[in-house]
Amino acid sequence: MAVAINLSDQLTGLLHKDYQDQRQKNDQGFMESIAITSIGALVALFSSVYYFGFISRQVDDLEIQGTKDGLTGIYNKSAITMIVEQLVERNREKGKGFSVALLDLDHFKMINDSYGHLAGDVILRELASILQSSVRNNDVCGRFGGEEFLIVFSDATPGEALRACERIRRKIADTVFRANHHDIHITVTIGLAFSDSKNSAVDLLRKADSNLYTGKRMGRNRTISGNEHSDDKGGPGGCLEEPCY
Repeated sequence: MAVAINLSDQLTGLLHKDYQDQRQKNDQGFMESIAITSIGALVALFSSVYYFGFISRQVDDLEIQGTKDGLTGIYNKSAITMIVEQLVERNREKGKGFSVALLDLDHFKMINDSYGHLAGDVILRELASILQSSVRNNDVCGRFGGEEFLIVFSDATPGEALRACERIRRKIADTVFRANHHDIHITVTIGLAFSDSKNSAVDLLRKADSNLYTGKRMGRNRTISGNEHSDDKGGPGGCLEEPCY
C-alpha cells in the first residue's frame, strides 16, 4: 500500500506499507497497519505544511533583510536609492517635486574612538529612531552608509523640507544619548536638495552630498540647501542656525 503526499499539485512524499496477502484485509493486524499508515500520512502532511510554511517565512525574512539595514532596522542604501529613483520618474511624469536630505554625524570617528564601537552602534540605532519619529507617514528614511542617513521628503516644497531638517537637527543636538555608561551629545550636518523634472536620481543625491560637505566646511551642525527657491528666512544657500517652525 502506498500513500502519496501532494502539495500544490506536486509530489512531496510517498509512504508505503507492504502486506503479504489479500486475505489479511480482514485481520485485525492489517487494520492496525492501515491505521498506523494513515497516522503516518497525516504526520508527513503536517510536517510538509510546516516545512513549506517555514521556507515561506524564511523567504519573507530574506526579502525584509534585502531592504532593511541590519543595525538600525530602517531602509538600507539600495532600498532608499530605489525609492529616490521611483520618485524621480514620478516627478517627470506628473511634475510632483520632492526633497532629499543627506545627514551625517559630526565627528563620529571621535565618538567611536572615545567610547567604543558598541556605543557608536547604540547612537546609530537611536538616531534612526529619532529620524523615523520626526518625519511624516509619507516620508521615508534610510541608512546611506556608515554614519550617513538619507531622508526623502515626498511632496514637500523646499521650504517645508528645510524647516523639517532644522527641527530634526535641533532635536538631535538637544538629545542626550546614553551609551556605555556615558552621556553623549552629538550634532549632525545636513545637505538638502530639491528635485525638479530635469534631475536624475544620481544628480539629486550628488547635489545633496555637495551641500552636506559645504556645511562641513562651514563648521558643521547646520543645514545647507543651496536652493535659490527657498522660501525660508535662511534665503539663498539655506544656511540656518535657528529653528524654523
